[in-house]
Amino acid sequence: MSDPAQLLRDWIATYDTPTTSVAHLLCDRHDPDTIATTEIGPTLEPTTLTYGQLRERSQTLATGLAHRGIQPGDRIATLLPKGIDLTVTALATWRLGAVLVPLLSSFAPSAITQRLTDSNTRLVICADEYRTKLD
Repeated sequence: MSDPAQLLRDWIATYDTPTTSVAHLLCDRHDPDTIATTEIGPTLEPTTLTYGQLRERSQTLATGLAHRGIQPGDRIATLLPKGIDLTVTALATWRLGAVLVPLLSSFAPSAITQRLTDSNTRLVICADEYRTKLD
């Protein structure tokens, strides 16, 4: 049986460093051909994304966000359904060192406004079906 205290020390040595990359830990270090996530759509058909595809899509989005001026520490809110788009957006946000502010579609517009204001959000990434909650 492994020593829990040693295991904790190992985790801290690995993950509690100034150079720790969330994108590396969650995506980039994995086999690019292995399935990273699966989304089950309304017709119950699965859509899969490999770690390689996730890396490519999240890097592309991160580049676009950087061109919009997003920098480390900036807040990016998401009003997206659970699935591949949210996964890609979260990883792209973390690639930039930005902070993810997840919003739930069940929130009333006033609750969304409060969270956006209180978090000092710079950008909202929203699915079309939830756009009216931002008006």
